[in-house]
Amino acid sequence: HFTATCGAEIFRGDRLPEELRGDLFFSEPVGRLIRQTKIDVKDGITYLRNAFTEDEFIRSIDPNFRVVNINTAPDGTMYLVDMYRGIIQEGNWTRPGSYLRDVIVKYGLDKNAGRGRIYRLRHRDFKPGPRPRMYDENAATLVGHLAHPNGWWRDTAQKLLILRGDKSVVGSLEKMARRHANPLARSHALWTLEGLGALDADLVRETLADKNPQLRIAALRSGETLIKAGDKTLESAYRKLLADKDPNVVIQAFLTGKLLKWKDAKDLAVSLHKTHSSKGVREIANQVGNPPAARTKTTALSKAELKLVKRGGAIYKELCFACHGPDGKGMQMEGAAKGVTMAPPFVGSATLVGHQDAQAPELRRQRCR
Repeated sequence: HFTATCGAEIFRGDRLPEELRGDLFFSEPVGRLIRQTKIDVKDGITYLRNAFTEDEFIRSIDPNFRVVNINTAPDGTMYLVDMYRGIIQEGNWTRPGSYLRDVIVKYGLDKNAGRGRIYRLRHRDFKPGPRPRMYDENAATLVGHLAHPNGWWRDTAQKLLILRGDKSVVGSLEKMARRHANPLARSHALWTLEGLGALDADLVRETLADKNPQLRIAALRSGETLIKAGDKTLESAYRKLLADKDPNVVIQAFLTGKLLKWKDAKDLAVSLHKTHSSKGVREIANQVGNPPAARTKTTALSKAELKLVKRGGAIYKELCFACHGPDGKGMQMEGAAKGVTMAPPFVGSATLVGHQDAQAPELRRQRCR
């Protein structure tokens, strides 16, 4: 069971074996391991699974092995950032008298700090790629990097092109977006044009009809900028993709419509949930069309408190829910007895009830959620 996952990275380098490309890698610094995760998308739903049976991509018996970040490297390999520290958990779990404190003292783990390092994961059959020199290259050369097999090069070239704001390459970008053999290069070109403020509605329309579903999705998302800026010509083309044969495209078309505040977005959610053949489309439509009702009244809160509640809620949904549960009652631990959760529940917590926010019950309950 994971308790401290971090450093998630989709590996997109070109100097490690092909079976690693496109996989999700993340670290578990408490368990001293790195998981390689295969990603399967079926019927609009994404499934994750371990690449190994009863094993991990990397695991170490060194108690100080604490990888906290993973990155696709400029040379096409993988960088592992190791905190290399004896204690990784916060002090609340290592107080005097606790099980962990005895272990820490026994092995002297508290004495190991400040020894972090970066590993480069290499393979004997591959040589690391050349060092990039993009700061010294002109815009035309950077455009060529958008087709590079290493995702780091593509991302960095796109970023630099947008930061420079050099529109002399717009024609080359449009040509790449329309004709390049590599769908990834076409997608990067499309987004670079969007970032330069040079994306054309005709190009978006063409790409919405492309045979590659990922390019259709990229066209939907990048074209949102044009519609927000007042373009009224794209909505009909967007709506056609609600009937696309690929459920992932349908999901994006629906989510884009919600983002753009289509008047019938709620009706579309109901219709897709009831009639669409894809389980993924039905699930997303139901979640959007029937959001959880507010569990606590917030009328007694000030504007400043409401702002704090909203910000805390966003953080909770991004980080805390994985252990404390989406409802604050704790996430049930798989395979354990009922009621055994990965982290203590907030709901009904004596610790929280005794906190200073008890003087503001409505605020306290909102923060717990």
